[in-house]
Amino acid sequence: GTTGEVAIRGASVTPGYEANPAANASAFTNGWFRTGDQGYLDVDGYLFLTGRLKELINRGGEKIAPREVDEALLSHPGVAEAVTFPVPHPTLGEDIAAAVVLWPGRSETATAVRQFLFDRLADFKIPSRVVLVDQIPKGSTGKIQRIGLAAKLSRALEPEGVAPSNPLEATIARFYAEVLEVASPGVTDNFFSLGGDSLGATRLSA
Repeated sequence: GTTGEVAIRGASVTPGYEANPAANASAFTNGWFRTGDQGYLDVDGYLFLTGRLKELINRGGEKIAPREVDEALLSHPGVAEAVTFPVPHPTLGEDIAAAVVLWPGRSETATAVRQFLFDRLADFKIPSRVVLVDQIPKGSTGKIQRIGLAAKLSRALEPEGVAPSNPLEATIARFYAEVLEVASPGVTDNFFSLGGDSLGATRLSA
């Protein structure tokens, strides 16, 4: 029931890498091969994999398994494909973003898909940005590669920059610009995606 790193050993497991002591030192501990997977055992002894350790997103000290967010997104009836990945953040280190492909004929907005997650995940696991794309970039083997996805989707992740349309929106945008030290934030831009954090949110509220 406790999530941890998956390690294996036995007759079918390699005893080590040939002529590579550095790899052996990092991959083996007391005869156990460290797979790099994260998972847990249930009460019947079945192993459930929950993700890859190197893919964990460190959002201001909170560790988020992107696969958990993927599964929550895929439970939305309009979502055909989804992948969660880290994006750089100036104070948190990493923030969470997600790319989503909708089923043909669906017309959900990115905001609606993101809102769907609030009943299914803890707040700190909610992506600051959900982008709708026609297809998710994949590697040469056809597998989604989370690492480096932020760079591949950089254009889609750019702030939308929708201008304020009334005095209230203009006032809030001015506060955003002051606290975040950014120029012309848009009314649909996410505070955390623009570089905000909990301390900045407190300043904004005050």
